Amino acid sequence: MSKKKSKKACCEYCSNCIPIEEGDHVCYEGDMPKVVLSDYAPAEDYLHCNGHKFKN
Repeated sequence: MSKKKSKKACCEYCSNCIPIEEGDHVCYEGDMPKVVLSDYAPAEDYLHCNGHKFKN
């Protein structure tokens, strides 16, 4: 039996997370861009997509 590794959902590894200025990152998943990281820390909209790209 092989164990299946689950991927941990996080905005930092998503291709939709784009850096915009010093420590801030915007997610372009959905209709409107949302700030998901502010000063390299999770913001209010962090993982607003519920990690759908990481689900199997």
